[in-house]
Amino acid sequence: MPLSKLDIIPAARRDKFIRTVFGNILDVHNVNSRLAEALTRRQQSSAVVYRVGDIFLEFVPKFEPFIRYGANQLWGKYEFEKEKSANPVFARWVDDVERKVESRKLELNGYLTKPTTRLARYPLLLEAICNHSADDNPDKTDLPKAVALVREFLAKVNVESGRAENKFNLINLAQQLSNKPGEPNFDLRLMDEGRQLLFKGALARRAAASGSNADSDLLQLFLFDHLLAIVKIKVVNKRETYRIYKKVHRTLNLLIQANPFGIVDFDSV
Repeated sequence: MPLSKLDIIPAARRDKFIRTVFGNILDVHNVNSRLAEALTRRQQSSAVVYRVGDIFLEFVPKFEPFIRYGANQLWGKYEFEKEKSANPVFARWVDDVERKVESRKLELNGYLTKPTTRLARYPLLLEAICNHSADDNPDKTDLPKAVALVREFLAKVNVESGRAENKFNLINLAQQLSNKPGEPNFDLRLMDEGRQLLFKGALARRAAASGSNADSDLLQLFLFDHLLAIVKIKVVNKRETYRIYKKVHRTLNLLIQANPFGIVDFDSV
């Protein structure tokens, strides 16, 4: 609420920033609050809580907001850190919030991960309750059903988070890629629908020199669903960029039929 009312984030991008960083956190808070209220009422109704499985069976099917929140989490963290490093006013506000007693000396960014980490803890918690329940307790049948539902949501969260991370990596990579000056551009089609980054890793190129030890150059390899790109890391204006590597090792060239740009288009192989 302070971010939406105070002049901490410039007005022109304030609403978008809040939507990106916090996502649908209010929807998550709503279902969590109602679950907490139901558990509290059960706890206050008796000195000993006999069962909780029925409550979880009622509320776990309403955990749909966790999926959307989990998928947005990577983007939210990125925007949060970017704003904190570029906006001194926001950085000071974050520092003030983290100093408050209710923050419990934890980083604000850490609270943004709480919904998904809490969801992942439910199966262990509910299984422990089930294991310590009497055989004639309804929780013996209710809690396994609730755990199965939670695991279904966790699987969906992981799928959507993976898609979001893939898109996030592709966008950042597209912004970092460049060609050497004077060379024609090569469209990697990274923003095409369904595009996937399958693997990335470092390569060591060894150029043997007569009468001396081999020199080594560190290259970066990106394997997509449609092509293989080999790049060199360059720093331009204090910003890390990837220059498409023009020359490919002869053995690698024979193996993957690389073209002079250091790119292998699987459609043409």
